[in-house]
Amino acid sequence: MLGSAKDPFTSYQMIGLGEILGWLDSWQIPRRWPADQPAPFRQATRPRSRALCALGGHFGASQVPDCESIGPGGIDIDQLIRADTITPELAEASLARPTPIRLGPRTLSAAGVLLPRARGL
Repeated sequence: MLGSAKDPFTSYQMIGLGEILGWLDSWQIPRRWPADQPAPFRQATRPRSRALCALGGHFGASQVPDCESIGPGGIDIDQLIRADTITPELAEASLARPTPIRLGPRTLSAAGVLLPRARGL
């Protein structure tokens, strides 16, 4: 998700949040913020810890070592941790009648790049 320090994204309706969190859960990303609540504005005194990043979970760009971004601002992490997830049912691919791939005639350019032959020539 994208956000800015001036305009935290949790201040608005988060359409699709359940699906996004379900996808992150499927990758077994823990629903925790090891570096705690992101600061609402740039704070030079707040340390950015590689040890905390190694724990896994969610981080704001302002909490990642060597990242110069000040986002996402004062987001409500409780909203993100406690949100219900939605696991969409994926339609199964139909392989009953696969369509073959047919390539037309090709020509080489002066540089040796394979090009499609111009129609009508």
